[in-house]
Amino acid sequence: MFLLYNVVELLKFANVTIVISAVGKTKTLMAISAAALVVNLGISLALYQWLGFVGPAVGTVVVTAITIVVLFIISARILHTSPVQLLDFRFLLGYLAKALAAIVLCLLLKRMLMGAGVHQYLILFAVCGLFCVCMLLTNIRQIKAAMVQIDRNSEEPV
Repeated sequence: MFLLYNVVELLKFANVTIVISAVGKTKTLMAISAAALVVNLGISLALYQWLGFVGPAVGTVVVTAITIVVLFIISARILHTSPVQLLDFRFLLGYLAKALAAIVLCLLLKRMLMGAGVHQYLILFAVCGLFCVCMLLTNIRQIKAAMVQIDRNSEEPV
């Protein structure tokens, strides 16, 4: 179940609300968010009855994915382009490959620590820490470039 909530966070890595907020369509954003909340509540209750404890996590993944797609389509319309043109598939595939490699390393670490009888909370912190370090190190160039760009843009007169 914890893995499903990680999938939710992974889905939210691309903040697709920024375009909608920037053009002042906050009412649209709030309406979509409220609808997602209500749908998430309903689907979570239904899936709890059907799947048990894991049901709400599955429901949250589904609702989050649908909400992101809707927001992404609206953002593309605001920018007068197609959603496909907004996606950098090369970047996404590279990011996915890095994330999958980090996941494999984390699963190996988890298996090793569990076999050694390490406490579950220490395993949690070690695995999460390793994942964060792996993703930071494999994306450090892009992070530095983004920081330089932000710094450069903050110096430009408006």
